[in-house]
Amino acid sequence: MPELLIRGAGPAGAVLALRARAKGWSVTLADPRVEESGHLPVWPATYGALEPELPEWALEFFDDPVAMKVRTCVENDAAFAYRMLNTGTLRSAVETSGARIIPATEHNPEDAHFRCVADCTGAPVHDSVVWQVAVGYVIPFSFFDATRGAPEPVFMDWSDSTGSQPSFLYIQHVSDGVLFEETILATHSEPKEVLPVLEQRLWRRLNAKYPDLQLPQLGQEWPRSQTFSRRELVAIPMGTRRSAFTRVTAEHPRRVCFGAAGGLIHPATGYSIGGSFANADRVLEGLAASDGHVASSAWGWADRLNAELARALRRLGAELITLADGETLRSFFDAFFRLPRERQLAYLTGHDGREVARTMWALRAYTGFRHPFLLPLWKTPRRVLRAVKNK
Repeated sequence: MPELLIRGAGPAGAVLALRARAKGWSVTLADPRVEESGHLPVWPATYGALEPELPEWALEFFDDPVAMKVRTCVENDAAFAYRMLNTGTLRSAVETSGARIIPATEHNPEDAHFRCVADCTGAPVHDSVVWQVAVGYVIPFSFFDATRGAPEPVFMDWSDSTGSQPSFLYIQHVSDGVLFEETILATHSEPKEVLPVLEQRLWRRLNAKYPDLQLPQLGQEWPRSQTFSRRELVAIPMGTRRSAFTRVTAEHPRRVCFGAAGGLIHPATGYSIGGSFANADRVLEGLAASDGHVASSAWGWADRLNAELARALRRLGAELITLADGETLRSFFDAFFRLPRERQLAYLTGHDGREVARTMWALRAYTGFRHPFLLPLWKTPRRVLRAVKNK
């Protein structure tokens, strides 16, 4: 029986533990945030995924699919359904799976005691990181009534984006209300610098639409009330990793990085949970025991090169986003969401570099080669490519 140590008990580590236990592996989850053995640490964020990215076995851990709107220069239906992760269901499944959940301390067993080790400790942060930053308010369902109905879910609303450091509005129904989230998709600015700006934008947006919402003034405490459930702050480091999730090191124990540590955060969108569900089984294949020995990676060299191409192209996209103003991004995403569904999903999900390249090429039919979004490639190519290389 393979013995797997997972360092990091966030959602990615939990998914990997669950799939390893389903295959009969012995699993230990170690995380310094574990306060009581046998129980996972708190996950304060909300997580969503595009339904087409999820394997069939994963659907029980997600709420029902939701149709969403996209607002750019016009409003359209998104070409794909969206699902919110039911964290309670996933946590319960892991805690009752037979996986050993322990605090990570200096007295933990050494890695050498395990046949396999997975690093799920998150993405590293360094000077060249690109951040996704967001501020969200959850408004209870009780606030909305027959005359003031709850808004429909919106994947991206760029309709009110102008100037530098542009942001879009994301709206989703969650367990305790409606989440309104103002998001900067990609920026080199430190989160602490832009979080106050985002909060001010969201406060003004909600105050204009719902003047009777009685939001606390900016800078005040945010106690739970009838018109406010909670505030959510998001700062996701994108485009960094400890090692590629497709790479299993040839040492004893065999090691792999997974989740954000393995580069599964999409470097241009910030999404990762769908990628963790989609790739968990294949990562375990790369660690699987065979005749008493650990098997070679489930990815051949061509697969790994193709995944690296996808990552590089998406990092390029993230860098161009950091350089664009609001009007440029609204126009660019208007073109992107007019692409055929399969082209959109090739960029937003999966790790097929050839398909990502085909999507980028297909965009030319809507943007041409002189779109403002692409101009940095022609005007300052060294700066753009240097930034991509340094991530």
